[in-house]
Amino acid sequence: MKGESWHVRIFSGIARSIFHSPRKWFVGSALVLGFLIAGLPRLEFVLDYTRFYTEDSPVTTFFKTFQNQFTGDAQAVWIMPETEQHAFHPKTLQQLHALNDTLRNIEGVENVLSLHNLELPLRNAFGYQTERLVRNDTISAFDSTRVMTLPLTANQLVSKSGRYPALVLQFEETYPKDSVYERLREIDQIMHARFASSHMAGRYWGEVQYNDMLQTETVKGIIGSVVVLIVMLWILFRRVGSIVLPAIAIVLGVLAFFGLKGWAGWPIDLLGVLFPPLLLIVGLSDVVHLYAKIQWKLHLKLSLRDAVKEAWSETGYATFLTSLTTGIGFMSLLSTKILPIRNFGWEAAWGVVMMFGVCIVVIPIFLRLAKNQIWQPRAATNDSWTKMGDYVSSIAAKRWTVPLTMSVVITLGVVGALRVESGVTNYWQIDPEATLKRDLVFFDEEFGGARYLDIGIKKVDDDYVDGPADFRVVEELTQYMRSNPAIGSVLSASDIPSALNMARFAGLPEYFELTESESNLEQDLDMWFLADSVGYHRFVSLDGKWLRISARLANVKTDSAIAIQTGIKNKLAEIDENYSLEFTGNSVLMDTTNDMLVENMFQSLALAFIIIAILMSLLFRSLRMLVLSLLPNVLPLLIALGVIGYMDIPLGTSTALILTIGFVIAVDDTIHYLMKFRLKMMETNDVKTAVKETNAQVGRALVLSSSVMLAAFIPQFFSAFLEQFYFAVVTSGVILSALVADLFLLPWLLLRFYRKR
Repeated sequence: MKGESWHVRIFSGIARSIFHSPRKWFVGSALVLGFLIAGLPRLEFVLDYTRFYTEDSPVTTFFKTFQNQFTGDAQAVWIMPETEQHAFHPKTLQQLHALNDTLRNIEGVENVLSLHNLELPLRNAFGYQTERLVRNDTISAFDSTRVMTLPLTANQLVSKSGRYPALVLQFEETYPKDSVYERLREIDQIMHARFASSHMAGRYWGEVQYNDMLQTETVKGIIGSVVVLIVMLWILFRRVGSIVLPAIAIVLGVLAFFGLKGWAGWPIDLLGVLFPPLLLIVGLSDVVHLYAKIQWKLHLKLSLRDAVKEAWSETGYATFLTSLTTGIGFMSLLSTKILPIRNFGWEAAWGVVMMFGVCIVVIPIFLRLAKNQIWQPRAATNDSWTKMGDYVSSIAAKRWTVPLTMSVVITLGVVGALRVESGVTNYWQIDPEATLKRDLVFFDEEFGGARYLDIGIKKVDDDYVDGPADFRVVEELTQYMRSNPAIGSVLSASDIPSALNMARFAGLPEYFELTESESNLEQDLDMWFLADSVGYHRFVSLDGKWLRISARLANVKTDSAIAIQTGIKNKLAEIDENYSLEFTGNSVLMDTTNDMLVENMFQSLALAFIIIAILMSLLFRSLRMLVLSLLPNVLPLLIALGVIGYMDIPLGTSTALILTIGFVIAVDDTIHYLMKFRLKMMETNDVKTAVKETNAQVGRALVLSSSVMLAAFIPQFFSAFLEQFYFAVVTSGVILSALVADLFLLPWLLLRFYRKR
């Protein structure tokens, strides 16, 4: 109509067109949604740790170079049965014998090493030979002592207590990763069939377990979200149609989004389990605001057609703005250098748009086609919420109550924020009862550590490092590392030459060291290269410029791991300043990624803050209103940091997104409030009256939508990922604090500082 603003014409026009031609809209929507949902079978679950590594980082670049310079696949898998007898018992050795033979026959397996087939070098009159320690499934006391003493075997093939044996399995380097996953599942079934309890460790096994958990948690999240959806709609509207129709619309939107992921080739990774509650929040929030307005219009004796048209004209634009700001907030995550987080931001923005489109189109179609009154919303008065609006307004009218209360809350938030730490341990986010976590704890406690650390040592002048002097430097650094109780296992370039020297002295472990003779050491190095060039280049790079040390640390936090690395670097400088080193390995990359997560968290938050501030300034065209609108949204962020600090929550992959997600959620309520406030100011031209009536009308929708948001995270409280549990806890704090800020702080600010134009 003439005189109506453009957004009123658009949204009321959509409702009018749907009521005029419902079947055309129904067929068109069914075709679009059907096509998207058809992409569900193409959806994949993927957890590849390397996808989380920071792109274009020197650490990542060196990791790739390091892998290319050394032969063999370093991603070994440890298989650790809990046998009835100790590791050296004949019955245990007999079990290892049978298991060894079984594993060797599995497709793709290149090598299996255990106590059963362990061989050590021995020198006799004919030169160097290898000696098998286990014969006829028995081992001597002398050889048992050697196994427990030698760094090559201690914490590798037998636990540090000697109680549990281990088999170290490696797949062919070119064997496809998906096939490795299948073989590991096959091995897991074999272990369950032969032993009452067993464990596995290694990157590939971690990825297998993560992928299985991702599928389970995603399905649980969707089912839980649907249950929460139905319960909340019943609590809010108490009518069959007001439960079934919005539920169908929202479920269709969620399925269509996951179908889009399938068509687009966007896999579900660790962050994918966040989509069900987030989409539920977006969809239900839109539904609550729209249905609440329809109920009010029906109470005013409007027909269903007119009620929908007016509800869409009045609330549709605010809902569109909240979807826009939410989408832009997620899009701010595109500034990060971590691929899965960028993907999450891009996909979440699409999800928000899709949920808005479904709610704004599908729900009017359902309402138009619903002939029976039971399928239509019931009229609802606003008396109780008017009383609440009066109460809130009376508190906001007081000069000191709100600012003093907020000052206390802000102080507590600041204290908690100062306690926030970014350091994490490996697999900290896994439920202690999960198989993966129990395997990790067993490996960490019994086999010396689960935090992998690779070290590359080179000369400062970039000269070759394949001479005796170079190996002596590595040996001294290796001995230093083995003296550190936090480092449970060290395999070094100096180990094989040390074992060859030990062979000169009847295999006595006290002679496991580099020979003092330069000529003998050169001979040992040459023999190693000639006898096993592949093994040689596992520790000496192909270009001869790097020597390698591979270690496993106790599963300490990032800051403790960095302290250990600093001590190693300082020790090398003390040994010989002509050498330098670089740290690499999965744990180093994960630590680097985690630090980048924290940095990106604040960068993406700042970007979202700036973009939304620009939108708000364009919307209200007032610097004063811009400041007033953003101030209440700072409080939830501070509360989030405070909760993280007080609960000692690590900043991991999901929790690092909390501030950005919390901010865009908080802004939604503010936009709804200020849009209604602006309308009331046009009607009444009085700030106090506008605030009072806004509290009465929008307060109901804000409380209901906040309740829906809190309920949406209920399934996350039962997730096997502790990170999802923490995410739900902190985000719930954000939602509650955002509601309080919009109902009390924002009215107080408007009453004190708003000026009529």
